[in-house]
Amino acid sequence: MKEKRKIYYLTNAEFDVQISKGMIISMKQTGDSYQTQYADEKLGFGGICILYEDVHKNIVEFFTNDQETYQESGVVRRDNGLSYQAKSSDGTISVSISYELEYDKLSQKIQVINTSEKEITLCDVGIRQACHTEFKWGESASPNVIGHYHIGGNSSHGTYYRVDGEGPCLIFAPQEDTQLLYYDVQKWFNPELNEREQKETEEGKGFTMLYPFAVKRAERAAKKGARLRTQQHTVLLKPGETASFSFAYLWADHFLRAGKRMAQEGLIHAVSIPGYTIPQGTNVQLCLESFWGQSEVKVFCDESKEPISYVRTKECESGTKQYFYEFSFETLGEHTISIYYGKQKQAYLYYFATQPVEILWEKRAAFIASHQIKDETLWYDGLLCEWNNKTGVQLSPDNYDTIGGWRIYEVSCDDPGLAKPAFLSSKQTMLPNQDEIAALDHYLDRFVWGGLQQTEEEPYPYGIYGIPDWHVLRNSKEDGTRGKLHIWRIYDYPHIALTWYNMYLTAVRYPNLKFQLEPIVYLKRAYGTACGMFTIPSEIEDWSAYKTGLYNECVIPKIIAALRENGMKAQADRLETFWMRKVKFFVTECKDVFGSEYPFDTTGFESTFVLAEDGLKVAVFERDDSPFAESIPYEKAVQFMESQHKCNIACRGYLEPSYFGYGSDYRGNSTHYMLSYMSQMGGCSILRHALYYEKEPWEMLRLGYGSLLSSYALMNTGDEVSNYGYWFSGKEHDGAAGGGFEPLYEGKTWLDQPHSGGSWYYSCEIDLGFCGGVRGASCIVAEDPLFGRIGYGADLSKKDNIWTVKRSDAAGKEFHYLSNDKRLHVVLDHGTLAKTAAKYNESDHSLTLYFDTQKSALTGTVTISMLHMVGTLEDGTMLGSNTVQYPLKYGQESIKILLNEG
Repeated sequence: MKEKRKIYYLTNAEFDVQISKGMIISMKQTGDSYQTQYADEKLGFGGICILYEDVHKNIVEFFTNDQETYQESGVVRRDNGLSYQAKSSDGTISVSISYELEYDKLSQKIQVINTSEKEITLCDVGIRQACHTEFKWGESASPNVIGHYHIGGNSSHGTYYRVDGEGPCLIFAPQEDTQLLYYDVQKWFNPELNEREQKETEEGKGFTMLYPFAVKRAERAAKKGARLRTQQHTVLLKPGETASFSFAYLWADHFLRAGKRMAQEGLIHAVSIPGYTIPQGTNVQLCLESFWGQSEVKVFCDESKEPISYVRTKECESGTKQYFYEFSFETLGEHTISIYYGKQKQAYLYYFATQPVEILWEKRAAFIASHQIKDETLWYDGLLCEWNNKTGVQLSPDNYDTIGGWRIYEVSCDDPGLAKPAFLSSKQTMLPNQDEIAALDHYLDRFVWGGLQQTEEEPYPYGIYGIPDWHVLRNSKEDGTRGKLHIWRIYDYPHIALTWYNMYLTAVRYPNLKFQLEPIVYLKRAYGTACGMFTIPSEIEDWSAYKTGLYNECVIPKIIAALRENGMKAQADRLETFWMRKVKFFVTECKDVFGSEYPFDTTGFESTFVLAEDGLKVAVFERDDSPFAESIPYEKAVQFMESQHKCNIACRGYLEPSYFGYGSDYRGNSTHYMLSYMSQMGGCSILRHALYYEKEPWEMLRLGYGSLLSSYALMNTGDEVSNYGYWFSGKEHDGAAGGGFEPLYEGKTWLDQPHSGGSWYYSCEIDLGFCGGVRGASCIVAEDPLFGRIGYGADLSKKDNIWTVKRSDAAGKEFHYLSNDKRLHVVLDHGTLAKTAAKYNESDHSLTLYFDTQKSALTGTVTISMLHMVGTLEDGTMLGSNTVQYPLKYGQESIKILLNEG
């Protein structure tokens, strides 16, 4: 009979904790209305792993929760605390784990004692952190928490908060001289689990181990090619000597305020704009908050010797101070910012410098177009190919390279295969290129129409074939849903609809370029594909597109608008009925925005924002002619808008000062597959929420724009100096991209390739993220209360009384200005902003916006909206609370707005 474990309770006004065998098996905040469980009840917080080397160079691993390697020697209970001891079975070491409950902090101290008569070397010391994360079909994901980790010296931290963004945030942080320098995921034997439970744990994602040092693990990873960010060390223990480590568990009332709490506790809280993935030459502004005096805080860049300038110091009401710095990167690739503070404390921030975003777009698009199959004898003629960034192998249905099993779909269809034309066509709407347009036409004509997608003459017009590829399915001997009718995967339709629509939009914007079809034909096929998403999967497989948020489906409202512009009212009404039915479901019925192809996924956050926005528009009767106006209550619309926004933020890096953490979406944890496509797509939604819906948008502007830049770190580009790429050197890889980022130094990617940390060597779905990057490209000027007047995607300069705003990141068609209560939004429907995007004259309070007319001199409209501002256009048009559609004349290069207030 299994021995029942003894549980000890520690409680006060802040903590409600249960401890067994030295581990925290229950962690709740006293009085939390949600009663959220933060600790995994079986694996817990606080278990210790030690790897030591004896005098004979034998390596021994010791776990404080493993009955095979330790002998428990008792528990000592004290007021507001307890101590637990475990001894190794060979008598070499003893580990003491003590917990002390203070008013607002639970301290954990660990002592490792050499109880032998010979010296030993501690090589790896780790502490387990297994939070309550268990996602199941049919159950709400909201009570689960995600572990967010930053491993960066003395200011390392773990934060745990609910995936719905509600409730308090639990902080785990090193104390005194303890650092965290390494982390990984372990799948250990747990004597508390039965055989079935143990098997489930082994097949799962495991649990996280955080290491004050991990020499042996780091050495093993380095031999496999890992680029280690921190230097490891060992600790020599003579007989009777002790090594001590100290940690604390803290509460913040919400994760958005956890940074302040950490600063008060002595950690360094960093805020960086425009994020941590930084285009080359962009000015970075960094704020470090702590209670340490400025004379004790020193900041240096890594071996690249990039200069860092101290700007100023600001005292905070909380007793901490904020220290401001400025710098930029000219050297491409990863950079470590080292911070020295206190008494020999160190903290590390991780940045990544890319080429300017416009160059990234150009290089990625050119790379995709140049890796196209052009052979009429092949069934996959026109395919835009996958590429192995490591070996330079171009993949095809005749060469899957290292991809095997069911994952071979990645090469030609599904989201990875359809991502490339989606991005390539999106780029054309901003920066058209005739060769790339020709490549898209070839892809659509030879690979899609009549191949991947059924034509109007076939049984299911606009149906899109799924995996493994359309050639296998069209020639299948099975007539059912696993063969000739495998056209039911809802996720595929938006990518192709977007590609057709982008070709329409580019043809309309740039009629001087050559296209294979008339613009209206592209639009009709976009319409047919969008309708097919709602009808075909539901009819064939009973798979409804109404209840799942899909990436790239935000194009549907644009297709509806284009249909109306072209006099196709019946088609627009039909598609809008489908779309508004989905809007109504999400706003009034959706209980869980996480369910997708898995019980927990982040794929819908771009979509749910657009659905929420359209629901809100109908609810406030901006569209009182809509049949859905009365069936979407305003309160429901507001509630859903805020709910999906909180979930989007909670499931991405917010407090992690690293390019692979900050802004990245987290699919259940932060230990694998980061910087996915939803980092940018969902980040675009956060940015738009900040621009249009936040009363105090500053933090969300930072997070949204940082997210928008984040996944560009996976773009492999460079120049001759950088050997054309940080991740994979060589000119043949210039313009390649990785599909995700692995923060751990060992493991396997989603596509099942072994990795040693860093970027994947297949692009997979990342081009979907770049679609979000194109959609979100904007020129933003903000009166940030922390940093002052700043630009996102913009360089600001002042001469005399004139402020000049230059586009810095990419060709955008939006200009935004935000102050405490004022907003100005300008959106072009044709063309882009010029390189010098705007000038503001303080003398007459005039704002002049400039347009790039080199590629498109067509007439178009500019949408101008204001909040708490009043102005006048040169022709006398009044601007204020109204939204104005202002027509541009042919070739017009600028507009001037006279503002009533400066």
